[in-house]
Amino acid sequence: MVCNFNTNCTTDECSDDVTDINTCDCNDKNIILTESGLLPKNFTDFYICSTHFNQLLKRNSDLRRRKVCQLPTLISAHPPVASHSVVGVKKPKPSRNITINDVEKIQKCYGLTLPIGTPACTSCLIKISKQSTEIEAESLDQGKCEDDQIEISASEYTVTSEESGSQNYLSQSQVSKISKISILSLYID
Repeated sequence: MVCNFNTNCTTDECSDDVTDINTCDCNDKNIILTESGLLPKNFTDFYICSTHFNQLLKRNSDLRRRKVCQLPTLISAHPPVASHSVVGVKKPKPSRNITINDVEKIQKCYGLTLPIGTPACTSCLIKISKQSTEIEAESLDQGKCEDDQIEISASEYTVTSEESGSQNYLSQSQVSKISKISILSLYID
């Protein structure tokens, strides 16, 4: 087994004790993967040495202690502020650190994977939530069935009676009572 986190260092920096990332605590696994820029999904045969394990957890611990919003300019809802900017202009203070759900929303909306625990201000969190909601609404709209897309006549639906074996057609009013979702599921199935 070889440490998969040795891309930015020589193999001399890796320790000999390598463990499967899936055997780690769930929170530690998520922190390590997001610190490395990976979205925590199903990882098999993914290994980490104790040196990198401790380095990534320390980096995340240091990040969590920051006193200003750490979201990148692409995502942030506030104007960019340099650390040596004009006196009186400061980055907003974080209201909380981002969670795994926030990381997944950011990944879906912007294609970036930020570390769990990144400090974020309220306005940035609202922007992420709003953007995620808009994307979800768009994806629902793409799968939505419009009235003019439904062309089903009552003669297409028959009911077979088990007792008599005869077929009865549904009336137009019975067909109109079928919900769009049911009709859509017929097309999908």
